[in-house]
Amino acid sequence: MTLAGADVLIYPTAIGWDPQDTPEEHQRQLDAWITIQRSHAVANGIPVISCNRVGFEQAPDSASGINFWGNSFITGLKAK
Repeated sequence: MTLAGADVLIYPTAIGWDPQDTPEEHQRQLDAWITIQRSHAVANGIPVISCNRVGFEQAPDSASGINFWGNSFITGLKAK
């Protein structure tokens, strides 16, 4: 994206948990999401702003669904 002239990347995401996941699994998934956002900044050489959807969405065919956790994250690169 940097080669195309981007100065910053903005990533809207929609990542959530199964309501039956444990708190440890929630943290594992959040940590993985943050790692991926950092990797986007490194791969492109520019800062990344990420936001995640928030709220619960019920599956159309059952009472189950997904709980979007609504986290935001900003990362940049150190000045040379």
